[in-house]
Amino acid sequence: KAIKLPDDATAQLGDSARKWLDRYDIQPFERHRYRMLWSESRQQLIFPLYDKGQQLVAWQCRNHQ
Repeated sequence: KAIKLPDDATAQLGDSARKWLDRYDIQPFERHRYRMLWSESRQQLIFPLYDKGQQLVAWQCRNHQ
């Protein structure tokens, strides 16, 4: 079964996600480098994991509810 991100996953991070990342001094270039995403409907900061062929193989998240 193919792994799928939430339909509303976007690189436009929510306020709570940005504040959390700022607390740990995670810079915008790191957010971009690691392709961090935001799901508004789930209120989740998403960390996708890709293989060498750029195929999504897994993802984990941090809840912000």
